[in-house]
Amino acid sequence: MSDHPDEFFLYYKMTDLAKSSKKSSNEAAGWDIYAAEMHEIPLHSRAVVGTGVVIDPPKHTYTRIAPCSRLAARGIDVGAGVVDPNYTGELKVVLINTTDFIFSVKPGDRIAQIIFEYYAEGLPSQSYQPL
Repeated sequence: MSDHPDEFFLYYKMTDLAKSSKKSSNEAAGWDIYAAEMHEIPLHSRAVVGTGVVIDPPKHTYTRIAPCSRLAARGIDVGAGVVDPNYTGELKVVLINTTDFIFSVKPGDRIAQIIFEYYAEGLPSQSYQPL
């Protein structure tokens, strides 16, 4: 990925329907992300929703896609939330509809949040004693 200062993340909007990430407050841990396409998610089903955005996270972090509480309270959850730092494709969100109703998503709707988390690579070392 590109070389940029540690505290910044870069993003590229692939389409005019893509919306820039925003924080709901200065103290918020996550950056809100938005749908760039329409979807009708059937009851008790899931859909992969594109954001129209490619991101390059801060150095030494991976991106975690997390639910937003407003949708979670209405029965819409997020699945498959880890995005490796070397992923260069469009950021997509797996939305899970746990309700008994069709859930509609339209471009510009807030669908999740991204949180940048530091990680240790952890090198494997086999133990020859029970742990």
